[in-house]
Amino acid sequence: MQKPVLIFDLAETLIGGLFWMVEPAAKQLKVTEDAIREYFGGHHLVSFFQGDLTEVQYWNTVLNLSGFNSSPKILGDLARESFKKTVPGMVSLLSRLSKYKRVLLSDHAREWIDYIDQKHDFLQKLDQRFLSFEMKSTKHDHKTFDHVAQELGVRPENCLFIDDLTSNIEKAAQQGFRTIHFLNAAQLEKDLLHQGIIFDD
Repeated sequence: MQKPVLIFDLAETLIGGLFWMVEPAAKQLKVTEDAIREYFGGHHLVSFFQGDLTEVQYWNTVLNLSGFNSSPKILGDLARESFKKTVPGMVSLLSRLSKYKRVLLSDHAREWIDYIDQKHDFLQKLDQRFLSFEMKSTKHDHKTFDHVAQELGVRPENCLFIDDLTSNIEKAAQQGFRTIHFLNAAQLEKDLLHQGIIFDD
């Protein structure tokens, strides 16, 4: 049987993401965490991730919709504080999977990826990556998964997709991908072993 291609989400799976900035942003802006989630997400976030908005345009949309007393610079700095961090145990786990093709599939923005690449050398060891702003589509669209499998030259059932969001897991599964819902590194290692993945010694 062909070795599966291991496809990893980025934010909240390998490194910190927008969800990790909800609490500090709420404290700084003196609003509820629910308000942060409401205004940071939505169609404008999808447009940002698809490359249709710049970072400044995205943050200005958030500020215009929410009325938050802040600036694109302040919010961008808060986001980057989250992006600096790695998910505990994941850099080590990733390094022990060198027998497999390791791929990144991320809904992310060009400006943020430029920053993340400077902070996290381990991401350069991945064999291939698919970024929403380059593909002009996100994981909300099931065709994204079809595109990834086609570009990799493998059947969907030979793709093992790992993501922290159940909505993304469901979309991938609908397209025939094998999936693991990510919670933490220890759980992922157990689930990978259960899937027959062999770690480096």
